[in-house]
Amino acid sequence: MQSHVAMKSRSLPVAQILLSVHISIFLLLLFLFACSPQSFAHTLDGIPTSAVAPDSSSRTAGETFVNDFKDAFHDGLGYVSRPVRFSGLDWFLSASVVAGSIAFLPNDESLRRQMQTLPASPANTALAPVAEIGRIYGETLVAGGIAAAVYGGGLLANEDHMRVTGRLALEAVVYGGALNLVLKSAFGRSRPFLEEGSMRFQGLQFTNERTSFPSGHATLAFALSTVLSERIYERTKTPWASIGLYSLAAITSLSRMYHDVHWASDVFLGSAIGIGAGLLVVQLERERHERAEQSVQSHSESHSSLTPPLPALRIFPTLNGIALVYSLP
Repeated sequence: MQSHVAMKSRSLPVAQILLSVHISIFLLLLFLFACSPQSFAHTLDGIPTSAVAPDSSSRTAGETFVNDFKDAFHDGLGYVSRPVRFSGLDWFLSASVVAGSIAFLPNDESLRRQMQTLPASPANTALAPVAEIGRIYGETLVAGGIAAAVYGGGLLANEDHMRVTGRLALEAVVYGGALNLVLKSAFGRSRPFLEEGSMRFQGLQFTNERTSFPSGHATLAFALSTVLSERIYERTKTPWASIGLYSLAAITSLSRMYHDVHWASDVFLGSAIGIGAGLLVVQLERERHERAEQSVQSHSESHSSLTPPLPALRIFPTLNGIALVYSLP
């Protein structure tokens, strides 16, 4: 326990430097979002992605914020009630995640021993800063701050795609983080550095030392990266942002084992929760857009059916002069 605390204290100067670097990278990402024109339309499953969010140009910032809050509230209800509407594939994927977490349990001890050889290896001078970057990315204030900054930038710039991206990222961080906290307290698993073994589950624990399963950092990192990846891909149709974002989230998960605060099964389940939360809120937004498109289309069709067609008058030249053709509707 003492060595664990000492390790954290030595990393503080490095953490401050790396946080500055990370903020710089984030500001670059924010700049790219802001500079992408709203009319830059790509399609996703036949839907113009430039119209994913309703046009907010006719609304004030306050009205837009209230509307976004309502959408986030409805998404929260959808997140909680989603298991009721699970398909066969959804149940299969959920069961696979549970089975994967259970499969890690017998190997947690051996994987921890292998991971703990890294801080004492010659490569530690390179691994330590990378692990610290991952730890910072999964912090609640950092993940939530990035999502809030993207939302605020989109709101101020009146850029719908960016604003909705920030809202969805906030939703994924909050909803995924909330589920993570519930599971942490319910399982009450001891952290590795306590040296109580990987199978120490006590249940209904609320102290940091005994809320290891699942990893909160992994959940927040993958929730944020999943939403940003999905939304950036909608605009660019290139995988490079996704590769970078998911790699950063994976580093976060591995850093929790490197710092000896989580077991392998912790980070596996935490990562799955984050990915699930991110994908779900993005899917809910697509469903909202589809409903809006269908509503506009049905309104247009009903309006055209009620409006009588106008009579047609055509004038065109002939060999002997001009001809007038008048047709009734």
